[in-house]
Amino acid sequence: MLLKTCYTATREHASSPAFRKFKRQLYHSLLSHILKSLRPAMKVPEIVLFGDNYYQCVIYGLAAYIADYEEQVLLSCILRNWCPKCLAHQNNLDEDALRHHRGHVDSH
Repeated sequence: MLLKTCYTATREHASSPAFRKFKRQLYHSLLSHILKSLRPAMKVPEIVLFGDNYYQCVIYGLAAYIADYEEQVLLSCILRNWCPKCLAHQNNLDEDALRHHRGHVDSH
């Protein structure tokens, strides 16, 4: 009964500016709390040894990245029109959809 009452109260006040502000602040404070362990790496430079045997100062960042299919293929180092999870041929995905093999999936 309490849950129903809270839900009704939420629906009644959902369009009020004060409630929308409360939801926005709650969302941002929760997100801030979840990501606070990443904050030191985003403020203090870290010295990292790279593959070319040179050290670089690195400050990490967190951001959204949108890529089209071609760029996703390039970034994930897979072949175009090839599924890394199954052995299905690109022209026959419906019939070969059950050709998943656990060993193949685990190797990636």
